[in-house]
Amino acid sequence: MRFLSVASEELAEAAAWYESRSVGLGARFLNAVEALLAKLDASPRRGARWDDPRLPAGVEVRRCPMRVFPFLV
Repeated sequence: MRFLSVASEELAEAAAWYESRSVGLGARFLNAVEALLAKLDASPRRGARWDDPRLPAGVEVRRCPMRVFPFLV
């Protein structure tokens, strides 16, 4: 898997937002992201394919919703 820096920044911002709502919720969010990433690493085609005309030819992007948090990975 490869992440753009903007995606990493968005993840950090989301974790900070959850933490501001409830102590420990940011950590729960990050743990849930890590668990989903491990599942996606084991089964890369698990997420739905995301076709966007802005993507370079040959680049495959997939998105997978988190179960507890309203967030796509």
